[in-house]
Amino acid sequence: DELISLHRAILDLRLQGHHDHSESIGKLLPLVRKKSQRHGMAADLDECISLGHSALASCEPGSPGHATYLHNLVTDLHSWFQQQGAVPDLDEAVILYQEVLEACPSGSLACASHLHDLAQCLLERF
Repeated sequence: DELISLHRAILDLRLQGHHDHSESIGKLLPLVRKKSQRHGMAADLDECISLGHSALASCEPGSPGHATYLHNLVTDLHSWFQQQGAVPDLDEAVILYQEVLEACPSGSLACASHLHDLAQCLLERF
């Protein structure tokens, strides 16, 4: 928790538009995600989703980290749906999975995995 607090303080100093903003999010996000997975607290997962949106807003498509932020946000949205039953979040996950697939090199193993995950979301949605 202390490490998370320190990274939050750093992020507060590196506001949106700061050249290291997305890097700061990239260091905080895995810590909050691990805490969320360990304790199962909705507030932590909600923070992951908020940080994921901020991370995507702070980097251009195709830039380093964009695909990772996108995939992690989709995973967090899907987890939120599974915990909270919030259909709009699952709908957003489906849309973002399509973006993940567009950014994925055709024929790669990662692409196959993302297709599987998208199919899982669609099964849960319909």
